[in-house]
Amino acid sequence: MTASPASARERKRAAIGTAAFAVTPATVVGVVPWLLTRWEVAAPVPGGVTAQMTGALLIGAGAAVIANSFVHFAVEGLGTPAPFAPPKHLVAATFRVRTTPAAGPGARW
Repeated sequence: MTASPASARERKRAAIGTAAFAVTPATVVGVVPWLLTRWEVAAPVPGGVTAQMTGALLIGAGAAVIANSFVHFAVEGLGTPAPFAPPKHLVAATFRVRTTPAAGPGARW
């Protein structure tokens, strides 16, 4: 289910707002640590290159999930994840909802 037809201006505002909202986590996660350390490690990382690659993969997977969420807010909801510019439409079409949250993974939908 997609949002009702909206003007190009609303879609553009949603995309710009979402992109601006995405800059903050990217700055906190990437730029600030780089400014503090310049990516130079004084002691070897426990686990070596394997641990570094695993960490990079986990960061990439998390970034992909957040980027997907932000795109859904902009495209389907015509808004941003930010509380000051909420989406105009409920963004839940791509997620399955359980009536019993305590049901385990083997529970039927």
